[in-house]
Amino acid sequence: MYSIMLAEDDHIQREILKIMIHSIDNSIEIYEADSESSALGIIENQDINMFLIDIGLKESSGLDLAMDIRNTPKYEFSQIVFLTTHLDYILQAFKQIHCYDYILKPYNKNDVQAVLKKLISNEINCLGNGKDDSDKHEDKELVIKIRSSIYVVVKIEEIIFIEVKGRDCEVNTISGVYAYNNISLKKY
Repeated sequence: MYSIMLAEDDHIQREILKIMIHSIDNSIEIYEADSESSALGIIENQDINMFLIDIGLKESSGLDLAMDIRNTPKYEFSQIVFLTTHLDYILQAFKQIHCYDYILKPYNKNDVQAVLKKLISNEINCLGNGKDDSDKHEDKELVIKIRSSIYVVVKIEEIIFIEVKGRDCEVNTISGVYAYNNISLKKY
């Protein structure tokens, strides 16, 4: 089952977000916290797939909570989305915490659902593919645009590593090296 930790100190804002989340998928388990300490208590006892964190929590900063989450090995690469009215902290959130996205307050239902649908559907597809880890990437492929109208399809299992060189990414595979021009590693 997919689960979300909602760390927001305003009860009304939490209720609004819960309604928006459940309108995407009613089976999503939502854990609520109004402070860093209550969120950490839940995180220790549950397995959470995504974290929605208000940057301005009661006792501390949501950035501090996110750092604690990142320092927990099982959540090192978990999805973190910040909830904020303060755009000043977003750059810091991306650089230090490696958050996936942010949602501005007051909440716009379409914006919230667009961000969450993208992240949730990706995670649910990964969780529910029904294959064990040895078969996880067997059928997945990566399409690489070499030049205008020229594409190469590479199986994920054949990729050795991806290297960034300036504004380009090089995909090193068993069968050769392919350069993807003008793309960041994150987009790749």
